[in-house]
Amino acid sequence: MIKNILLGFVAAVTLVACVTVASKQPVNLSNQQLAEIKSVVSYGLIDPDSAQFREIVAYDAVMSDGSASRFVCGQVNARNRMGGYAGFSYFRGHYVEGKFVLQMLDGINESIAMWSCNS
Repeated sequence: MIKNILLGFVAAVTLVACVTVASKQPVNLSNQQLAEIKSVVSYGLIDPDSAQFREIVAYDAVMSDGSASRFVCGQVNARNRMGGYAGFSYFRGHYVEGKFVLQMLDGINESIAMWSCNS
């Protein structure tokens, strides 16, 4: 448990140090992109078919080093092992070579995902 917390802290510090956004512009996602994002996020859930999504937003960001990237944020809710819905959690990811890659979706990194989606 302590190891996971420390790894989450190190990841957070690294993320904040490496990802300084100079500017960001909202982007509309296609239905195909939304389907891909939902599929990737649902993959690791206990009951992927029960996943409910809301507030999925995307933005193209120019980093302080001049590089560009497309980030996606949103919230997902799904059934847990007991069969009940666990409540909405934030997720965050970005596109790498045209494919969506999930970066954060768990209790340790959720506050970082929420902050990065809302800032």
